[in-house]
Amino acid sequence: MRQRAELMEQMGASKSEIIAWWEQFRDLDDAYRPLLALYEEDLPKAIELVREHRKNAKNTPWQIVDDTKCLLDLLEKAGDQTEYNAELQHLVLKLQCQELEYVSRLKTITPPKQWLSVFATLLADAKLPVERMRLYHLDGLYDELVAELRRYPNIMTFRSFEEDLRKQNPAQALKLHIDILKREMEIACDRNQYRRVVSYIDRLDTYPNG
Repeated sequence: MRQRAELMEQMGASKSEIIAWWEQFRDLDDAYRPLLALYEEDLPKAIELVREHRKNAKNTPWQIVDDTKCLLDLLEKAGDQTEYNAELQHLVLKLQCQELEYVSRLKTITPPKQWLSVFATLLADAKLPVERMRLYHLDGLYDELVAELRRYPNIMTFRSFEEDLRKQNPAQALKLHIDILKREMEIACDRNQYRRVVSYIDRLDTYPNG
């Protein structure tokens, strides 16, 4: 089908003719992406197409999430704030997409009093410690973040929050950094891991009194 569409374009077919040809196969998954690209200037049709595709019973959970993200982008372009808000809530709360970008967007559109309830739901749905850490970090709950890092110490995870933890409480961040490094020393079992630990020890010198 794609070769046929390319041949039509080479032979001078108009965009509307190519769209009409693809629309014969609208129900087939192979036509979805080409049609979506051709509908770039017709947002209502693009939105309708994505909604249709999302309803496909053969879709995996990952495909449903992907379609919802695509729908959000289209609704944002169309300026449909009401539908955008509804789909964003659906993505984060119903489909449990905890990617920080979308959780941050949800926090932006949620009234502060309502956010407390939403945040509690997100925490309950968080399956991994790092997901809870990201939520604490997003909401500025640094004491809770430090407590979680102590329960699940990992130097790479710590590094992703280190800069903000240092700004909040340099002494506390230094102590946490040292405690996590002590654990890394205990579990190191080859030269590569030893080198990695040493490279992190050098960073302690960048802290006040480090």
